Amino acid sequence: MSSKSLSIALHQNVASLFANPNGDSATKLAALINKNLGSEGFKQSTASLDALLSSITNQLNLSSFAHRETIDDYVNFVAFTSLQINNQATHPGTILKEGEQPLYRVAPLHPASGPGILGQNLAKTMFDSLWDATSRAVTPDVDTDRDQPKEYYYKASIYATVLARAFALAESFRDSLWRDVEDVLVKGLFSGDEQEPGVFVALTAILLGAGKEIEAYLNGEDKGQGKNWLWYDDVRTESDSTWGWKDVVGALKSQPGPEMMDRLPEYVKDNIELAKKHVASGEGSWDSKRLASEAFRWASIDS
Repeated sequence: MSSKSLSIALHQNVASLFANPNGDSATKLAALINKNLGSEGFKQSTASLDALLSSITNQLNLSSFAHRETIDDYVNFVAFTSLQINNQATHPGTILKEGEQPLYRVAPLHPASGPGILGQNLAKTMFDSLWDATSRAVTPDVDTDRDQPKEYYYKASIYATVLARAFALAESFRDSLWRDVEDVLVKGLFSGDEQEPGVFVALTAILLGAGKEIEAYLNGEDKGQGKNWLWYDDVRTESDSTWGWKDVVGALKSQPGPEMMDRLPEYVKDNIELAKKHVASGEGSWDSKRLASEAFRWASIDS
């Protein structure tokens, strides 16, 4: 079987298991992962394993677009699958040659073991998926920002909901997913007043869908790292700056700033106001059904 045919068969197998995301399907999916790990899985990863892991996390996104109200079910399915991965297995992460830098806009895989192998792949997938919605790619332009279509914000709402609910529901994934959550917070709250417009939708999803878990993860400490992300160099110019939950709450109060206020559609500005009220109330995190029906009820490609 050619590599292309193998890839198609692999994707079809994963998609069929996502169609019925229950315990039996999770066990079958975990068996596929462990089979690809093989007897040498604790020593090195294989191309087929990476293809399988990517197929799983990409299918999570595809299923979430099709049924955004039940994103929680898909996240729980992936999390339960991960808990059945051989605990002795390790993944070395992205291996770079000496002096080689990670590709622009592409997150490297960090070394991981056991359930964290799938958690790291999910973190990479979500980082790459959210990039266009959270990261400036060209010099900020008022007209370009104002002309962003609803589909652009719709995609941001789905990807960010997946990230938020995965962080909230899967404790074993949190260390892996923190870099994605941190990235959204740095770019949305701590990098000036001409953010990529979609970051405001991402902030809404993360703060509504995982705010309490983020607060608990930070645990009263300044675990957040870096401020003032510079889009044309893709660096945090204040790399040593740290921040905590109180800083997040404080920075949110002034968003969107004067530069962005007139560039955003009303439903996005309403989202941020909703996030502010939610954070101030101390209410528990919203599930995917509530996010879809209340926070992002505007989110439809056809509307």
